[in-house]
Amino acid sequence: MSPTEAADSIGMVVEGISTCEAAYKLAKSMGVDMPITEMIHACLSSEINAKEAIDVLMTRSPKDERK
Repeated sequence: MSPTEAADSIGMVVEGISTCEAAYKLAKSMGVDMPITEMIHACLSSEINAKEAIDVLMTRSPKDERK
């Protein structure tokens, strides 16, 4: 189900869809690594499904996130 179909089926605004798009674009333009936002964006764009997104996130190489 697409984000539009989801919103139509519940008859309400689905919080976060437009915010995710804005955060994704801002992070890309600023060179900020935001893997969770990237995976949510990929799911909302129907590039991958939720299971694939979780697999990508859970198999990432560890790194120092404090920078």
